[in-house]
Amino acid sequence: METYDVVYKDENGNPIHLLDYVSKNGTNLVRLKLWHTPQNGQNSLEDVKSYALEIKNRHMDFLLDFHYSDTWADPEAQTPSQNQCMFGFDHKALPIFDVFRNN
Repeated sequence: METYDVVYKDENGNPIHLLDYVSKNGTNLVRLKLWHTPQNGQNSLEDVKSYALEIKNRHMDFLLDFHYSDTWADPEAQTPSQNQCMFGFDHKALPIFDVFRNN
């Protein structure tokens, strides 16, 4: 989010840090998406680890979603990662397991 220079504002129009604001207002779970080879560098392992730490520092939990697609995915667009095209359906979890086992 910070990459896009988005300014979040509270109900009075004052700039806020989004995680601080949602934490103070009762949010306790944040969803993070992790792509194997993101096209724009966002949602990479390093980004997700950094953001997860920010979330934990605010005493919230996170839900980690592993995306098989390297781009935005929806039910009609589940293009597998280029790294996984060589694997059959039964073996899709192996590359993701290897990434996280080693990090």
